[in-house]
Amino acid sequence: MSQVRLSDGDALDLWQETNLTPQLIDPTDPLDTRWKVPAELGQGFRREIDWREGLNLSIDDYLLAPRSETAI
Repeated sequence: MSQVRLSDGDALDLWQETNLTPQLIDPTDPLDTRWKVPAELGQGFRREIDWREGLNLSIDDYLLAPRSETAI
């Protein structure tokens, strides 16, 4: 089995392509966003909440794709 390596830049590109516009949890609060995990990497989401300067919360709920099924 060959191993696929993904650079930080390539991974960031996948996230940006998948999330051209982040999903707002509350349309009146632009500081609470949800990002889909790229299908090439797995399934699920990351939620980011900015409470105030210097205090933010990230919630990750995803399952990474097995290496054998990951097609990049």
